[in-house]
Amino acid sequence: MARYFRKKGKAKNIILKGKGIIIAVILFALLGSFILVDTTYDIGVIDFCSDTVNTVASSVSTFFTSTFEKIKNDWNAITDHISILEENKLLKQRIWELEREQALLDEYAKENKRLKELMNIDDTLLDEVIGYAQITGIASTGTYNILTVNKGTMDKVSVGMAVITPSGFMGTVIECHRTWSKVRCIVSPESAISVLNSRSRVIGIAGGNSTLYYSENLIYIKYLPLDSDIQVGDAIITSGYDEFIPKGVYVGQIKSISENRNANYLTAVVESNVDFLAVEEVIIVSKGK
Repeated sequence: MARYFRKKGKAKNIILKGKGIIIAVILFALLGSFILVDTTYDIGVIDFCSDTVNTVASSVSTFFTSTFEKIKNDWNAITDHISILEENKLLKQRIWELEREQALLDEYAKENKRLKELMNIDDTLLDEVIGYAQITGIASTGTYNILTVNKGTMDKVSVGMAVITPSGFMGTVIECHRTWSKVRCIVSPESAISVLNSRSRVIGIAGGNSTLYYSENLIYIKYLPLDSDIQVGDAIITSGYDEFIPKGVYVGQIKSISENRNANYLTAVVESNVDFLAVEEVIIVSKGK
């Protein structure tokens, strides 16, 4: 009986041990399932976080790459603009230099042309050429008919000598200094030059008039006899009766004639071809003895 109970107790222990093993296996299985589920959950979270980080990193990388490229392009544009500005500055400087050189060349060409025109004046009218001179200024007389030239006594210039241009008679020397002289234009009211009608040979005294304007290039011939043979369009030349003024220098053309019966004389207005405001070079001449 005792033996029976011992065998029965042993079998019971074996059964209990088997049940414990089964329970342990089940617990391990459940734990493994939980672990597996938890691990799977963590992997999903990790994958989600990894994708998010990758997306953000990619966006940030794209943003910085784009920003860097823009900054690089802007910087290149700025440096190119600065380079263009410097180049434009150099080009403008060069253009200014070329324009200045061209202006000087043009001025030399014009001066050369004027001097050639002076040289082409009929030599038969110039008994003695004293020399070429440049207009250096306008005396402040209020009437703007006194000019200065860069020739004086050291160049053998004397008071009374004639000053002419390719367009005709301009005036006379009224004051001499060592290196410069004053010239009174024929349009001055103080001028009194003996002139001759080249057609009829009528002689008169030419000068300016206070009622005529210097800029109009008009000369006033007064005290002509009422029966004088003069006509509009007649050419007027120097008569040669003045001490230093040669005969035959063109003065101008009669523009109009007026009659003053109370004073018994005619007045003729002669238009000169000389542009007194624009003359730059002249010839000073004298009459041969």
